[in-house]
Amino acid sequence: ERRYTKEEIIAELSKLVAKNCQIANSDSDVAHIIESVPSEQIVRAALYEFIFCSGDRHTQNVFIDDDARMKLIDNDNLLGWQVYDENRNRLCAISSLFLPGNLESWRVRESAECAGKLGSLDYRCHVNANAQIKLPRRTKQCLEHFRTTSVDDLVVQFGIVESIFAKTLKKRSADLLDLGLPKALENAMKTEHEIAKE
Repeated sequence: ERRYTKEEIIAELSKLVAKNCQIANSDSDVAHIIESVPSEQIVRAALYEFIFCSGDRHTQNVFIDDDARMKLIDNDNLLGWQVYDENRNRLCAISSLFLPGNLESWRVRESAECAGKLGSLDYRCHVNANAQIKLPRRTKQCLEHFRTTSVDDLVVQFGIVESIFAKTLKKRSADLLDLGLPKALENAMKTEHEIAKE
């Protein structure tokens, strides 16, 4: 008897839901919806994923309605919750289809589903050639608050479970403000790349 992997089961359930709910009639319909998502939404999603260290943003955790409005769902793996391992210095592992250089971005880039358009959800497809993002004013204010507030105060203000999560939130906020997203993302991914070599 064949045993199915979790990924295979999720993929099949997603196909059934799409078919039964008539979300889209074909891959080309889905591709059209993906292409209709405003660039601003994709860029903001990428910022959210980076700032809050999203570790589980795959295609089943993104909902795009018929009007091309995008919603990020299933946000329980934020702030490094799913990979926390202080002994291995693994404090945050970003895995999001909106950001390059991680498992989920690789999966969508290699996918032929949705007429091969899933890769267009990478934020770099929606910004200038150097992949820099002009941070919205309120996002800057929020990042500045994270950067200047003590770890203990962040834990209390936002109910963060582990103080190390607040510490990494401060680091990502400072890097994003000081270095921009491409370099901040590179810094955040260094540990993950080292662990992957082990």
